[in-house]
Amino acid sequence: MQCAYPSRPHAIELLGKKLVLWRDGGGAWRCHQDACPHRLAPLSEGRVEGGQLECSYHGWRFDGAGRCTRIPQSLDAKAEATACASGRSCVTAYPLKEYAGVIWVWGDASPGAAAEAEATPLPVPRGLQQHAEAEGPAEAPAEGSAKGAAEGPAEVSGYRRELPYSWDVLLENVTDPAHLPHSHHRLSPTLTRDKAGPMPFIKQQQPSQGGAADDSSGAAVAAEATARPLYAFEHAPPVGSFAFPSALSPNGVVAYNAPCSVVYEYALPGGACMWTLIYGTPCGPGRSIVMTAGFNNRPPAMWGDLAKTVLTNWKALRPLLMRLYFQAIPSWKGHMISNKLFDMDNVFLHQQDILLEQRGRGSWARDYYMPEQCDSLVVATRKWIDSKAGGGPDYGPAAGPIKPLSKRDLQDRWAQHTQHCVTCLAAMAAVRRRAQVAKAAATVLFAGLCAALGTFGVPRILAGGAPALVAAAAAAGAAVALWVARRAAAALDQFTHVEFTHADNH
Repeated sequence: MQCAYPSRPHAIELLGKKLVLWRDGGGAWRCHQDACPHRLAPLSEGRVEGGQLECSYHGWRFDGAGRCTRIPQSLDAKAEATACASGRSCVTAYPLKEYAGVIWVWGDASPGAAAEAEATPLPVPRGLQQHAEAEGPAEAPAEGSAKGAAEGPAEVSGYRRELPYSWDVLLENVTDPAHLPHSHHRLSPTLTRDKAGPMPFIKQQQPSQGGAADDSSGAAVAAEATARPLYAFEHAPPVGSFAFPSALSPNGVVAYNAPCSVVYEYALPGGACMWTLIYGTPCGPGRSIVMTAGFNNRPPAMWGDLAKTVLTNWKALRPLLMRLYFQAIPSWKGHMISNKLFDMDNVFLHQQDILLEQRGRGSWARDYYMPEQCDSLVVATRKWIDSKAGGGPDYGPAAGPIKPLSKRDLQDRWAQHTQHCVTCLAAMAAVRRRAQVAKAAATVLFAGLCAALGTFGVPRILAGGAPALVAAAAAAGAAVALWVARRAAAALDQFTHVEFTHADNH
């Protein structure tokens, strides 16, 4: 469970509700309403003490179940016990599960919610389930580490970002591969406008649900589940799935698994597959969270494969080199690519979201003109939201309207990603140290150059010999150090804000 500050409480928003995530003394994550029952102070501004959540306003403490265990202002132990025994002293707790590096929060805290959450399968595609469980259980976390409890399968590394548009707009965007070569021009060598063109969508047939419905035996249900493709849930077929020609593979499939999962599956040489998994979390009007993960079912490429490939199948050399290159990319650089990808979409998706809010979320059926096959999954997703999800989440009146944001705020990488990402925070600290060392070196070398000028004088240095060599070395070193410092300073911007404008992306 990758978390930048696992020992602190974290404010989150789900379905318009303000919640707090925190980790108890046993390493398990907990989720409570983000309001102390005393006087509604946010518990996310509190502390974790003794494995319990403490409100920083008056020091009230709560256990993982939400029960109040400490009221420092009580006159004596009996008064404290009486107050803590009252149901009014409890904070609302929400059921959750930890699986594959993700905290899954059930958005209801009514009396039967825990049992309902336990009985509901997690929205995990079969491919991710197999990949995670094949990795085996995660190692037990060290005290103060970024890992969560060592239960369940190993984590799947990924990317998370808070987005300035609503959940339905996020799903609409990620079910639409046709926009990639245009909106994400030059994000990678395979994504350029000149590679855009016709994109036929072929609907994928799923195993019939009729068999399991007619035969409710466990064997029939299990057979139907295992017959589903790896991009589907084990417990339910996708709302829609379509084959399409992609930049990564001529045999791509994109599927929407309701309510929150979109999967891209790419067929690879040798019968292997690669998946990009995208989750959309509804936070509030104009606010959502995207989580992505990429994984495949083939063994990692090895440098020792180069010689064999050159001798036996040189046509496979380029794909092998690309695999080796991508395997060597640090995680934080992958996050920078993802940051740019979402920067490229954020501005117009935010504006689209505002228009949909003004016209009504269901206005898409009237106002969108989608004559091509490649919009088929967008249509299927929108129809499911309208027919099965009531047109979208009911966030309640407290969630407020969508607030128009400046372009600077829409592309704020620090607020939306970096401050929450342990990988990027560590990389940012390393880049900052590099900049500081380079600046210090430049200062020392420049001082050395000044000393050389003062010691030898300009005429002797210009005359050549040892004085000239000393001065030249100091000047060159200072120049290199300044160059490194400037590069590091520019790299720091990648973690905070980089303005992107489509008109300048030639």
